[in-house]
Amino acid sequence: MRIYICSDFKKNPATSKLLVRLVSEKGFQVLTNEEVIDPKKHEPKGWYAQHEAFHMLRGLILEITEITPQITYLLAQAMFMKKPLLCLYEKSKPPREFLMLIRKKHCPDFIIMKSYTLQKIEATLNPFLASLSSEVMQTVANIKFTLRISPKIEQYLQWKAKQEGMTKANYLRNLLLALQQEDREYRQWLGEDEPTVDS
Repeated sequence: MRIYICSDFKKNPATSKLLVRLVSEKGFQVLTNEEVIDPKKHEPKGWYAQHEAFHMLRGLILEITEITPQITYLLAQAMFMKKPLLCLYEKSKPPREFLMLIRKKHCPDFIIMKSYTLQKIEATLNPFLASLSSEVMQTVANIKFTLRISPKIEQYLQWKAKQEGMTKANYLRNLLLALQQEDREYRQWLGEDEPTVDS
């Protein structure tokens, strides 16, 4: 499971390194803005880096004490792609204008704003990381999907679902979930399994 951490490693090295260490200790693979952003141009290092940063992540953590164009871009991407996001800011230096703007825009539930101190940052991180680890979050059915099938396939689906004692939708969901869990290539793509090396 991968998490993207965006923090200012030059201005705030202690917090940045602590975030990376705490998230890594919880068993997540960490991708940082230092790896994805070209420091000279302040732009993504290419399509693949950007793809990694958004499509292959379980969630994002942004240190937002000082608001930058990069932070607003990542926030917009997380909203668009419905990626769980934790925005952290120093308790003594809240970005008041930004927080007021976000509250006015009715921030979705998967985006969380929290203040922190270095002494209590682990306690602030833990609930967010636990929610990412839970299977409940991964199996909530909240994406509507339209599928056109032939009458013959529909007849089979109806028969099969009845045999299993469930609705057609639940039968298809369970079928896809079982395929997903057995698909080692997909789990490697997500970073949840290490690729096997033939001896």
